[in-house]
Amino acid sequence: MKHAAIKLSSDFNITWDVNNVLNSFIDIPVEDYILDEDGWTTDLSRRPHWQMLEQLVSISRFFYETFPAECQMIAEQLKNLQTSLIDQQHDPLVQNFLNHEITPNRVHLLKLRPGDFVRPHRDERTFTVNIGLKNSNTADTYISNSIETTEDEFWKQPNYKFTMQDNDVYLLSVQHLHSVESMAAQDSGIYRYLISYSI
Repeated sequence: MKHAAIKLSSDFNITWDVNNVLNSFIDIPVEDYILDEDGWTTDLSRRPHWQMLEQLVSISRFFYETFPAECQMIAEQLKNLQTSLIDQQHDPLVQNFLNHEITPNRVHLLKLRPGDFVRPHRDERTFTVNIGLKNSNTADTYISNSIETTEDEFWKQPNYKFTMQDNDVYLLSVQHLHSVESMAAQDSGIYRYLISYSI
């Protein structure tokens, strides 16, 4: 059976200062967004900041431009993970990861506010590698087993559910409907952060 999400590792090693990087990003009020033709926030100063997407998850902007060494480290670790998996028999989903040429400019960060619920949706990208960075286990992820599942059917059919831990690595087919639910209380101040590599 083809899978929509597969755990690749549980010991991804982050060697840079996570809090130092995260504290470098600022939140810009949605009403102050200046969007380019592709819908991404733009800032002439190219400050690292968070862009809130309509799915209620925030994505880093100017991460690679500000932290190229950190992104390169992530890319090298992903290449090492590919090498460690290359001689094994794999689900077709994993083959997409193994056949992909890793580049550091595809590394992003994701932030989920405590108490938020990301409705079932599909990404514009096809696959993603998500890596638990900080407070990863404060949310549950649900992903449809069938790519044909509609939003109306999503909660009526069996879905694959998982809870990430920090340093876990999951490969997801994000053309399948997927949803994320924060388990943290809205007033807890516990934000969830992932590294997300786009394939």
